[in-house]
Amino acid sequence: MPALAERTKIRTGNTHIPTTTGLVLHGSGFPESYILGGHPNESVIETNVYLITASSTKMQAVQYFPELSPKAKDLLRRIYKFKELSENWDDNGAVPPSDQIINNAAFFLTTADEFDLPIYFAAPGPNGEIVLEYKSGSKTAEVYFEEKDFSEMILYNGNEQAYVGESSLIRLIQHLGLTEVVYGE
Repeated sequence: MPALAERTKIRTGNTHIPTTTGLVLHGSGFPESYILGGHPNESVIETNVYLITASSTKMQAVQYFPELSPKAKDLLRRIYKFKELSENWDDNGAVPPSDQIINNAAFFLTTADEFDLPIYFAAPGPNGEIVLEYKSGSKTAEVYFEEKDFSEMILYNGNEQAYVGESSLIRLIQHLGLTEVVYGE
């Protein structure tokens, strides 16, 4: 099988496996192991697995943490600073976002950044919500995170609303037209 020419992420549900990680032989005795990344504390693929169970592969994986884009890093720091907001932070009775809302917005931001979605802005709202805005040419999106794990999304083509409803990463990706969706929600 030919090697992949560039860094590629293999999507397996909600986990990612980088394919450019090195595969290094490790160990001097039986059983030998292959180490992904070349370090003994990283993922181990045992070479004698076929001696134990026919037609099976044993693999241990290490979780892959992708590098965030500079804009996503900046806005992620901003989102976590919303924890410092006090009651009435806008002098008009605004409520600060709860930890759950902050965590939901941060998770969505980091997941969307994996797909290189162009995050544009993040802000708290007066009712404890957080809004994330995405922009690609004339297409924009606003994703709102509110109490009880509820989130909604508004998509725009220019000045016209294209969609209003429950937030969906796949719908957002398709709307912004930046990449093809690889797997279902």
